[in-house]
Amino acid sequence: MAIASYIAGTWGLVLGPGTRSSKEKPNLSVLVDFKNVDRKFFGSFKQKSSLEFYVGMGYKRNLKDFDKKEIDNILTKSMKNIKLPIAKVQGRQVIDFSNYKEAWDGDLMLKFNKNHCHNCSTCLIEENCPAQAFSKEEGFLNNCLYCGICLKFCPFGATSGYLGKIKNYKIKMRHSSLYRALEICKFLKDFAYS
Repeated sequence: MAIASYIAGTWGLVLGPGTRSSKEKPNLSVLVDFKNVDRKFFGSFKQKSSLEFYVGMGYKRNLKDFDKKEIDNILTKSMKNIKLPIAKVQGRQVIDFSNYKEAWDGDLMLKFNKNHCHNCSTCLIEENCPAQAFSKEEGFLNNCLYCGICLKFCPFGATSGYLGKIKNYKIKMRHSSLYRALEICKFLKDFAYS
């Protein structure tokens, strides 16, 4: 059964598990009208040889839809109890495991300091941003996921932020955005079904 959901800033349907979904790496098959998506919740990351798409989504359910066991499971699950693989950026080889609380113990958003920008003819951040979400004139664009890759490119420190550290690994790039997830949660919390 399809579930009406808030997908990429508009309404769509979750059809069920995705074609490559597994218990270890679950994913969903969704249906949405691309003309209405909001770029801050949908886009792509440039990889060396391909594009990787991302989509932000959520759906609101009434507590009466859950039985007591499901409610207890939801209430006891916190970010520190959700297992998170730590992987190398290139090749995605898992090297360790941690949890989401440790992963998000840094800044949710990054900062652009225009005073540090030297307006280089070739901006290394613009050239290397995997989501094409940075402009030296405007800073972070609406579709920025705050992945952090920009932090290593400007020799003058025009971007700043702390991505955090998991165990002994410095976080160099995030493949999700807690900031965007919280935006979706707030929208759904404030949304009333008609």
